[in-house]
Amino acid sequence: MADLKISQLNSLAGTSLANNDVLAVVDTSASETKKITSVELVRYGYGLISSGTLDGDIIEAATTTDRGTVQLTDATDSTSTTTAATANSVKLAYDRADSALQTTGGTITGSLIITADLTVQGTTTTIDTTTLAVKDKNIEMGVVGTPTDVTADGGGITLKGATDKTINWVDSTDAWTFSEHIDLATGKEIYINGTSVLNATTLGSGVTGSSLTSVGTIATGTWNGTAVDPAYGGTGQSTYTDGELLIGNSTGNTLSKATLTAGSGVTITNGSGTIEIAATGSGGTVTSVDVTGGTGLTSSGGPITSSGSITVDLDDTAVTAGSYTAADITVDAQGRLTSAANGANVAKTNAANTFSSEQTLSAGLSVDGPYEQTAEAIAALDVDCSSGNYFTKSISTSSTITFSNIPSSGTAFAFTLELTLTGSSTAITWPSSVYWNGDAGQTAPTLTDARTHLFIFVTSDGGTTVRGSSLVDYTN
Repeated sequence: MADLKISQLNSLAGTSLANNDVLAVVDTSASETKKITSVELVRYGYGLISSGTLDGDIIEAATTTDRGTVQLTDATDSTSTTTAATANSVKLAYDRADSALQTTGGTITGSLIITADLTVQGTTTTIDTTTLAVKDKNIEMGVVGTPTDVTADGGGITLKGATDKTINWVDSTDAWTFSEHIDLATGKEIYINGTSVLNATTLGSGVTGSSLTSVGTIATGTWNGTAVDPAYGGTGQSTYTDGELLIGNSTGNTLSKATLTAGSGVTITNGSGTIEIAATGSGGTVTSVDVTGGTGLTSSGGPITSSGSITVDLDDTAVTAGSYTAADITVDAQGRLTSAANGANVAKTNAANTFSSEQTLSAGLSVDGPYEQTAEAIAALDVDCSSGNYFTKSISTSSTITFSNIPSSGTAFAFTLELTLTGSSTAITWPSSVYWNGDAGQTAPTLTDARTHLFIFVTSDGGTTVRGSSLVDYTN
């Protein structure tokens, strides 16, 4: 290529520049012209820019449509289209996005602090926590556009349990309604308008009216009500004059007020809580008092002319003091025993006699005729041997029979039990002390349902061993 001036060279379009194209460069340090490829120029030229040797501003900046130089930045809040984010700014943005609240719902696993107002819009707000601490000292509920008692009706607090425990405002009663008891701590009271009306033991002094129909023992206090009617233990009176007394009046079963009326020779002076009765005139003076004994009576000590006492004694009779057996006695018109002697043991007459206690016949008993024994119906399942000797019982289910109050050892005792079975598959369990006839052990007889069975029991050792025999399967 002949020597040409630069201005004489043909222009090369930038789009036609190739990697191995050579450019002429003047090396000012050596005062000579040198060559450099386009690739080397770009590579080493950027190095001169980063070191400040070349002015980077003379190189066009990159845009969203053209390539060029860009400025890196760590900012995470920039809206520039000519700077590029560093890996650090990308990491910061990622971390913030990863920990940010999700606007479409989700779960926050860590603590959340809101420094501004919180508005929740929805039907139900659920707080799943053990303790809810609210710094505000006033909680508003039922906050609607136009609050009224109707919109407040039913509002309140519900504690879930086996049944709901509620505090609700009820519009129809115009009151807060509690579903459960209210238990105040010791020393606390219930106040209305700043005045105590009730504590654990006392109604407030301002409580002056009530509809009590029953009270306990009133130990102290002053009755300021209307007079209490005699039918309820009162007098029915509220005012009195000196000397007035309360007299029973059968008309209406009331108490009437009355004063004493002085008779002949008597004056009555009524005072405040006192009545003085005195003799007046010449009514006479008692100078002697005596008592004359009547039939069987003797008086002593009379007559009395000033002071003393008169004694009246019961006259002695011919009866010698002591105890008598099968006694023959004589009583006079005044009820005194005038004679008494031991009688002889004689046979009873034909008259019927009823003994309310046990009789002991030490010489035996001879009976010529029938004797009767009351059949004792057993109320439960126990045979009370102190109540008789013949017992009846109807049983519909399997049962256990017991014996009680058997006479002590050394006394022979026998009784009969008439047992009627009215059920099916009825099993009877007897006391372990019962031994049955013809049995070396204690096997009870087999009983048929819907039959009546007779059992005779005998014991002489207080019930330790009871001998039993049976007559079974009678038709009911």
